[in-house]
Amino acid sequence: MQRVVVVSGPGAGKTTLARALRLPHVELDGLWWDAGWHQAPLDVFQTRVREAVAGDAWVIDGFYVEEAGVPIVWPRADTLVWLDLPRSVCVPRAVRRSFGQIVRHVELWNGNRQRPSALTPRSIWRLWRQWPTYPATNERALSASDWSGLEIVRLRDDHEVRRFLASHSRRDRPPPTP
Repeated sequence: MQRVVVVSGPGAGKTTLARALRLPHVELDGLWWDAGWHQAPLDVFQTRVREAVAGDAWVIDGFYVEEAGVPIVWPRADTLVWLDLPRSVCVPRAVRRSFGQIVRHVELWNGNRQRPSALTPRSIWRLWRQWPTYPATNERALSASDWSGLEIVRLRDDHEVRRFLASHSRRDRPPPTP
């Protein structure tokens, strides 16, 4: 496991799992969002992603399946970890995370900070309704191509995630420097 992609919807723990693997880590959101919450043009984003996966060892997390996953990241990866946790777990986690980011003024990517609008009832309801699209997108992408060279690990609850991390985290290596 040297080139790992971690996918799921918000709040499933992509970044937490990716960091625990102790490989050079890239969040796709950091490549997608420029300063001022301006979305990078698709060709710029894809160039950034190609540069990120050019190395021999990395872990990339994010849910840009169609924009970057299938065309760029997945073909280079040796392992895909799909955090397929229930929305009843992930949506509250995403809300708590956003609340904490707002209160602590956490910089996310490229100077951007979480917006309070992420916590409006409308935004939370939209995330709740949108949740089923995440597994459906993964299912479509995985069934549309031959991924026989890619180890696919589908984790459906926190117990499976902990077990996976216990067997795959790289405790013997120092964490990569950013």
